[in-house]
Amino acid sequence: KMASEAKTEKTKLLPEQTEKAEDEKLSVEDTESEPEDDQSRDIRRFQKRMIDEDPRSWTRFLDKVYFVLGVWNMLVLCIGVFSDQFHWFLPYYYSFKFPLLIGYRFWSYHKSSMHLFLLDFCYFGNLLLLTYIWIFPHVPELFTVA
Repeated sequence: KMASEAKTEKTKLLPEQTEKAEDEKLSVEDTESEPEDDQSRDIRRFQKRMIDEDPRSWTRFLDKVYFVLGVWNMLVLCIGVFSDQFHWFLPYYYSFKFPLLIGYRFWSYHKSSMHLFLLDFCYFGNLLLLTYIWIFPHVPELFTVA
């Protein structure tokens, strides 16, 4: 029993040695691709550590990022709706945001074979709203339907 404990103590690495070993792994994996700078290597090391240690920690990290983006979205919308100076900004903001989010939604739904859910009325209504904003702003019935 004492020999096995001594063997495990020898195999434990210091944090500096662990980072050096990870750098060597990353450098071996990246020999085929272009060389990376230190920041890219640090980001990849962070992502690998998050995924390897606990896959749920990566999900928690993404949840935090999405929360911050959602709060930012609400802040921008409130400024646009309640400000007399920035009300013109909302159609541009919506037109920029909609294709990005629908593209991401299509990619994530298609990956899990649920892309037919995009035929729901809410997505169609959003397309109608974009049509009203940019193509037929003089037709109030289109706004009512959207």
